[in-house]
Amino acid sequence: MRVLKNYELEEAVKIIKAGGTVAFPTETVYGLGANALNGEAVKKIYKAKGRKADNPLIVHIANEKQLFSITPPLQEDAKKLSLAFWPGPFTMILPKKNIVPNETSAGLNTIGVRMPNLSIALEFIKLAGAIAAPSANISGKPSPTMLSHVLDDLNGKIDAVIEGEKSYFGIESTVFDPSTKTLLRPGSITVEQIEKIVGKINISTSVKANEAPKSPGQKYKHYSPNAKLTVVKQHEPASLKKEPLNYSAANLIKEQLIEVTAENLFEILRDLDKKNISHAYIKYPENMAVLDRVLKAAQYNVLEI
Repeated sequence: MRVLKNYELEEAVKIIKAGGTVAFPTETVYGLGANALNGEAVKKIYKAKGRKADNPLIVHIANEKQLFSITPPLQEDAKKLSLAFWPGPFTMILPKKNIVPNETSAGLNTIGVRMPNLSIALEFIKLAGAIAAPSANISGKPSPTMLSHVLDDLNGKIDAVIEGEKSYFGIESTVFDPSTKTLLRPGSITVEQIEKIVGKINISTSVKANEAPKSPGQKYKHYSPNAKLTVVKQHEPASLKKEPLNYSAANLIKEQLIEVTAENLFEILRDLDKKNISHAYIKYPENMAVLDRVLKAAQYNVLEI
């Protein structure tokens, strides 16, 4: 796998146009990209990641011309949201044109679309065309926020990676379906910010086993290290009397609690495995987007004390 500098974007573009795969930095996490309009190229993403075929991808665009090459004109709410949050960590579920292959949309008639807010990513996409790109990691594992994470997971499995800085936000984009006013994945763009644009919204961040997800992160195991995780939700000390856990055990857990934020979450989860830690306790995060990732990484293993 080649590691390309930011002045070697033309090499990355050649790889994409030839049907190859290139990982690249964004402000959320590093993405694993292929030509969104080339079904055979997109299959390489699924193979490299070990990703389920019904888990849809997000198409990254750099301008309106690319947007309207893959989706019809935006409806009113979608138009307002695009003006408010693009470029940025915000993905919309939109109707797709027939030019978008089923491999990219996981067989759905909709597609997630995002315009990233990082100059190197925008320039790359502008030159290469619309790029389908999930996170550049092994499926189910913590997402990559640094070049080293991509190398750890995908070295030898993809054609190249564009070198960049650590991802600014550190978690994947917010995913929102304007047609149903439903939040499908929380992210750095909050419920409150969206509701200022379109009014009251619904929240549905998971689907049943027999349902097709519209967004990544809704159905399969995500973000998980090898270590077992327990999310610890703390209450007032008096509530400990109601729990089978004794005080000494509670104090021990409190001393070991890991506090996570959006910026350090995936780095910490990856570090657990590097240190061969078998079980870690994580303090219950208040941030909705971080909580979503932590609960899924812990497979909803919550201890209340």
